[in-house]
Amino acid sequence: MKRTWTGPAGGARRGTVPSIVASVLREHAPHNAMGDPDEIARFHDRCSDLMRELLHALADAPDRPRPFPAIEDAMGWPRRRVAAVLGGVGRLRQIEFAGRRPYRFLDARTSASGRWEMWMDAGQAEAVRSATAAYASRTSIPSPRASSGPSATSWTGSMIAPRRAVTSPAGSSSEPRKSTAVSRASSSATRSSRQ
Repeated sequence: MKRTWTGPAGGARRGTVPSIVASVLREHAPHNAMGDPDEIARFHDRCSDLMRELLHALADAPDRPRPFPAIEDAMGWPRRRVAAVLGGVGRLRQIEFAGRRPYRFLDARTSASGRWEMWMDAGQAEAVRSATAAYASRTSIPSPRASSGPSATSWTGSMIAPRRAVTSPAGSSSEPRKSTAVSRASSSATRSSRQ
């Protein structure tokens, strides 16, 4: 005999499944989600500064799937940065972690928003917080929770180094190096003037 869920009294249609159960059952590649705190800490140590920043943002809102634009808005990031950061960490995930990741996904077909959604469960979030504290104690970077108030340096600002001008290959000039297209145009102009 086939059993179906009938829903709450006076509630949902016969045969539907509560949304939270459906979300758990339709998580994208749940076998790739990390659960071991040591593995999560190793991932945290090996990934880029931007990926680390994304992990911290996900750890601040555990068990709450959000579409990429909502995560980017909460972090003050421009659109498409989450996708770029995830693409950048792809090789590390495949080579060092057999494709495993310390976060979870819902694909666009199964999410409430109709877009890819991302989140961390409570265990993953706790492991990231512990890894953050351990990482901050080993480096000179302040923990994002260590300082607060308007005068405190933001976590984002302390993680990303400012861009520097690139000098010429000879190192004799202090002006920035020209782009390839500009240097090609100037060298072809020089050749035509000699002829």
